[in-house]
Amino acid sequence: MRTSESSSEKFHRFAKKSLGQNFLIDQRVLSSIIRSAEISKDDLVLEIGTGKGFLTKELLKQGARVIGVEMDENLASDLSKELQHEPKLELITGDARHLPLEQVFQLKNPEYKVVANLPYYAAMPIIMRFLESDQKPTNMIVMIQREVAQNMVAKPGKMTTLSVMSQLYGYPKIIRYVSPGCFRPMPTVTSAIVHIEVYKSPYFNLRNDRNFTRLVKAGFSSSRKQIHNSLRNGINLDTEQVNALLNSAQIDKKRRAETLTMDEWAQLYESYEDLL
Repeated sequence: MRTSESSSEKFHRFAKKSLGQNFLIDQRVLSSIIRSAEISKDDLVLEIGTGKGFLTKELLKQGARVIGVEMDENLASDLSKELQHEPKLELITGDARHLPLEQVFQLKNPEYKVVANLPYYAAMPIIMRFLESDQKPTNMIVMIQREVAQNMVAKPGKMTTLSVMSQLYGYPKIIRYVSPGCFRPMPTVTSAIVHIEVYKSPYFNLRNDRNFTRLVKAGFSSSRKQIHNSLRNGINLDTEQVNALLNSAQIDKKRRAETLTMDEWAQLYESYEDLL
């Protein structure tokens, strides 16, 4: 006799490892996402990774206009059929890392929120793409790996490249942690819901985005080394130039990159641009 397929087996059958699919199934976690997003009637929400529609349906129930982006053609087709009579839903098949935003939004400079249960492997490229975009969301509520979330919200003393780049464009806050048991199939790591209040413009003015990224990566290039050594090795400046750069920014050369505040990164960046 053939036994009926369990819900867990169904999720395993649908999930594709290559796309990092872990479907959220926990109602309490879903409620946490919705509360954090503060959805109002007719809010425009871009949902990345609609999957089987668990979050999509709740966003629609809250009255949001939803543009869903799903990379898996089969899941996108199934959800489109299931929700074909929802007038406030538009589904797009594509990779959110590369999808042209002008094809997503019909209005120029729309006001919208991003809500997403992101695959771990693509989370930061997707997040940074929207933070750096000319068409920024007002808020991002994303599910990501716990350790990545902790890096995003880190304070001076525990800062990383990811901390600096995230906090340049917005204010990230961890809403809650989410255990593997809240997904099917279960991932091997704990997740976190992060709310990012996106700044309309970066925390400080950037003359050249690439120069700032290069400076930050250089600062963190040598783990646990003093910042003058990291900068010298990372941006090919001699000792005299590095010391002059740090003196101009009023930063002790014996400090480590993880201890710098965002304001100190701003001072260091301005001094670096003046040196170029």
